Amino acid sequence: MLHGNARQLTLEHMRVFVAVIETESFSKAGEELGKSQPAITQIIKRLEDILAFPLLLRKQGRIETPTPDGRIFYLKAKKVLDATDEAFFSIRGSPFSGKLRIGVLDDFQAKYIPTLIRSCRVMYPNVELEITSELSWRLNEGLQRGNLDAILNKHIYTPDFLETPLSVEPLRWVAAQNFVLTSSPIPLVVFHEGCLYRQCAIDALNNSGIAWRIAYSSYSYSNIQEAVSAGMGISPLPPRAMLLNHDDISLTLELPALPDICMTIRLSQSLQADRMANEVVRLIAKTFVKENSLLDYGNDDTGAPE
Repeated sequence: MLHGNARQLTLEHMRVFVAVIETESFSKAGEELGKSQPAITQIIKRLEDILAFPLLLRKQGRIETPTPDGRIFYLKAKKVLDATDEAFFSIRGSPFSGKLRIGVLDDFQAKYIPTLIRSCRVMYPNVELEITSELSWRLNEGLQRGNLDAILNKHIYTPDFLETPLSVEPLRWVAAQNFVLTSSPIPLVVFHEGCLYRQCAIDALNNSGIAWRIAYSSYSYSNIQEAVSAGMGISPLPPRAMLLNHDDISLTLELPALPDICMTIRLSQSLQADRMANEVVRLIAKTFVKENSLLDYGNDDTGAPE
């Protein structure tokens, strides 16, 4: 709830605060906005005075983290700025032009790709997107070789993960309801070699000294789900990939914990300083978060997640 005078709040206040949060630095926010660090500090202080509550926790002059109120204000301010930018560019047109080659994972349903393209056309009508759907290792290879400009990809998430993820979800051991393990080794239902889910499962079992075997493998999500439903074995899957006749048996069989998986978006090194590329990538990231997930399991035959 705002305790100050809302009429004193400006877009500049919000833009500076959002930049500070996203760069995690007063000096970097100043570089991004073309302002000095003292100016950024003064604007944030003025904003906190207007709102009548602290937005940032500080320790020895450094930003530790936004306060709970700061987190709420950041999300609201971000929406206002996004809407303002969209309104501006829809009238004035975007200054950016060119082509960006974007790589996405094979389990991105094609029906969601037009959402990305439409969002880009509204904000940046002179930017052409070229979307490539591939396996994870091929996306990384394409980025490194300069065949792709940016990729949406999955990684194991840990508390010290260096990037800001677009989303984080757990992996669970999933089996058919009333599944009974009758013998060792544990039968696995997994995607083909190169899948992050598969590797996480195998590493977890090996580290725990638990014997396993591949009972079924496929590139298709629906095939994996059907194999699990048929009782062919257990599979490492995110909860939202579970069907109604699936159970999370992570604790039932005392299996080793699986890691969380996060989604990130990465730009090629050659475009790190390119304003157009960064703006479009931010839009793609925003669209991804808005949709909550571009993944839609179990409706069509899609490729493996990695």
